Parts: sequence; structure tokens; C-alpha cells
Amino acid sequence: MFLKQISDPALAQYSYLIGRQRTGEAIVADKFENAPKSILE
Repeated sequence: MFLKQISDPALAQYSYLIGRQRTGEAIVADKFENAPKSILE
């Protein structure tokens, strides 16, 4: 399992990428509107 904190200074808030390395599945919690595509793949 992995957890990555993602910040957007323009919004002054955090989002979190939570996933499973074994399966390659992940979700974004509190996704901000302009998330870079590389984060969502």
C-alpha cells in the first residue's frame, strides 16, 4: 500500500493518492480540479 500527499499552492489544500502497488490500483481522495494527468494515470 502507498500514500502520497499532493498539494496545490493555488488552492491551499491537499489531496491524497492511495493505492496498492501489487495491483496498480489507486484512488485520489479530495481530488482538486486541475490535477496533473500523470497523477491520475
